[in-house]
Amino acid sequence: MTLIFYQSDLAISILESYPNLADKRQENGMTALNLLASKTFSFRSMWFATMDFVPWHTMKILAYHCIVPNEFDYETAGDVENPRDFNISKLKGALISKLISACDWIKEIDDTKQKHVAARKLAKKLIEKEKNWIDYPNCENIAQQKKNRVIDPLIQATKQCIIEIVEEILENFPHAANTVDDENGHNILHIAAEQKNLVLYDYLQKTVNHADRMMLDIDYHGNTVLHIAASQHYQGLSVFGPAKSMTWEVFWFKRVQDDCHPSFLYHRNYDGKTAQEVFEKNHIEMRKEAEKAAKDMNSGLMLVSTIIGSVNYAALFTLPGGLDQISGLPIFTNRTATERSDLQLFSYYIGGSLVAALLALGTQLSIQLSRFGNNEFLISLPFKYLLASTALFYATSFSVTACYQTYILETVFEKSFYWAMLISFILMIHVYIDSLYPTFSYMYEVIRHYLTYRWKKM
Repeated sequence: MTLIFYQSDLAISILESYPNLADKRQENGMTALNLLASKTFSFRSMWFATMDFVPWHTMKILAYHCIVPNEFDYETAGDVENPRDFNISKLKGALISKLISACDWIKEIDDTKQKHVAARKLAKKLIEKEKNWIDYPNCENIAQQKKNRVIDPLIQATKQCIIEIVEEILENFPHAANTVDDENGHNILHIAAEQKNLVLYDYLQKTVNHADRMMLDIDYHGNTVLHIAASQHYQGLSVFGPAKSMTWEVFWFKRVQDDCHPSFLYHRNYDGKTAQEVFEKNHIEMRKEAEKAAKDMNSGLMLVSTIIGSVNYAALFTLPGGLDQISGLPIFTNRTATERSDLQLFSYYIGGSLVAALLALGTQLSIQLSRFGNNEFLISLPFKYLLASTALFYATSFSVTACYQTYILETVFEKSFYWAMLISFILMIHVYIDSLYPTFSYMYEVIRHYLTYRWKKM
């Protein structure tokens, strides 16, 4: 079973030759499917969830989808104790593989995709060889110790947010959706709400039979699914900072609340607390951290907006070429039509930058004066941050364009400047996308949920 941790394709070949190994258990009662469910990053869903530099990550995803999965022919040759005797031959993609091997970056993505394909295929085969899913909740290890009770792979995969295993299990054993975690009485919808995984939660809502009934279940501590969603268990957005994490926490609580029965808002658990009270208690520190982080970041952006606005305001009164001493008009207005047109463009760029900087500064001032209540993190603060950052981006873009326009007016613009201008804009766009993608993605989910919820109510 240790081969599962290293080579899923080799494990498939062994399973084809020795099918009885699928239900064999280790001393602690773990099956091969349990071990596979612990390999979080062997599956595509978790690999996609990891986020680095957004434009670079987008290129990786595009390359991932363009790569064709290899088809393997597993032939047994030799003893099972010596895995090297297994001959794994690729039937397709030999030429493509040679081309891929020439680029280390593509080869790394190709290896990742082949690993994901093999892991899902192995999961499918292991699940198909299961005889009866009812055995899992009641099965204990050899020592019959309760503390070593075998974990149900469906519960385990749901906790790890491995959607591929969850899909395969529910396709083969739909009744397994009724499985309950022995530790706290959570069903798989409770666990998905606790993990705050939107893709997994939506899949279970649409796929599982009697999902509405499962939403009404209460765990061993009297908690509803809304109490569970109010926990601060989820860590997936911590890389984006406390402010963005707090926005997702508030949205997720609202998202689950709209799916629950209205009476759950007033239901108290065995500690005598409603879901709203649990949420507020669990997020006191996060809200304070989010407020501090948002104000600190906003202060820096306000300084940048002020500097850009001040520079462009001064530039309006110090036009390139200066002013005519007699008429008081800009010198370039008395020259050729091309120079007059270039001067107008310069004025437009400066004016656009000044307006955008003032809009950003006003929005940032509104953020700084916010009360940072829980409800403000839902839409108000993310929208203001998005508006302020976009306005600051345009202010910077117009300022850079005005700078290059000055070189044109002074007739010192060279062809090499075009490349410098192009590179600067490409870098600015990449930084803008990387900085605001999480917020754009969040606002999309908020709008999508709002429209879907209104449609359900109609």
